[in-house]
Amino acid sequence: MENDITVLILEDEDAIRESLAAYLEDFGISTLKPADANEARKMCELREPAVAIVDLRLPGAGGDTFIQEVHDRCPGTRFILYTGSPREEIPSELFGLPWVSPNVFFKPVFDLKLIYDEVMRCAGETRG
Repeated sequence: MENDITVLILEDEDAIRESLAAYLEDFGISTLKPADANEARKMCELREPAVAIVDLRLPGAGGDTFIQEVHDRCPGTRFILYTGSPREEIPSELFGLPWVSPNVFFKPVFDLKLIYDEVMRCAGETRG
């Protein structure tokens, strides 16, 4: 099953990043798996993802900074927050932005189908 959706997974924990990617790839979704935010920015310049799954706690700049930077360059990308942070630590300015999913996923997520469903919903927004 092949489709034209590309998802960037910005997660600094290798096992989580690879697990998410493998699950989405089973549905024919192309994934970009950068090891850090710098590599992710470069990947986005080469290929704009429909959706980016972003961990908020990243070495260096946080996921919220990454989201704003990438949105400025790739306004069609939709973002899904995937974090181990408590809800009250998520920057409030991310809530209500039309390019950030209102559905936040807190680690660990045991049912990856929930993330797949949100990826598909967000990808549908980018296609109009």
